[in-house]
Amino acid sequence: NQSGHVVGTSDNDAGAERAFLYVDADSGMQDLGTLGGLQSRANAINNLGQIAGDSSTAIAGEEHAFLYSNGVMEDIGTLGGSLAYANDINDAAQVVGVSSTAQGELSAFIYSEGEMVPLGLLGGQRSYASGINNHGQVVGFTDFVGFLWDEVNGLRDLNEMIGPDPDWLILEAISVNDRGQVVGVGFDGINNLQRPVLLTPVE
Repeated sequence: NQSGHVVGTSDNDAGAERAFLYVDADSGMQDLGTLGGLQSRANAINNLGQIAGDSSTAIAGEEHAFLYSNGVMEDIGTLGGSLAYANDINDAAQVVGVSSTAQGELSAFIYSEGEMVPLGLLGGQRSYASGINNHGQVVGFTDFVGFLWDEVNGLRDLNEMIGPDPDWLILEAISVNDRGQVVGVGFDGINNLQRPVLLTPVE
């Protein structure tokens, strides 16, 4: 984050993956604990020091997304299934990621003010949210189609937003900044290669 705090995952002495927070050299890497299981992973931190990640629980085979704040790891649940993974968090403590549903599907989600909400699909069978900015815009992909989601417009295909272009297909959207710029992966039809792409709003 902007304070230079770092989060990630490291093996402990027993060989289990554990989420960590690094503030400075004096305090070193702090083990954030788990949701009752053996393993956890920290994937993102906001400018208030709140952390998003996922952890195994006391129930074998279950992994839930978490929000870590003020020294407490909170289980933010799933969309009805046994698995949920948090990938990013903004300064409003909104968390995005992917969760299994009671029907066994995989759905992108946004967690905000105590509620986990599915973001939907673009005609496929799965979706995955990878990034969120401080305006609540979410990016990700659904069945190899990059998307942008916001509360007003819902889920939108990024390929439709850039206009018809037979030479490019946006496969994934990975991150979005507060200007609305999106980075991701596109397929370059001219050279038959996948390329990193930067999409910048024109309105």
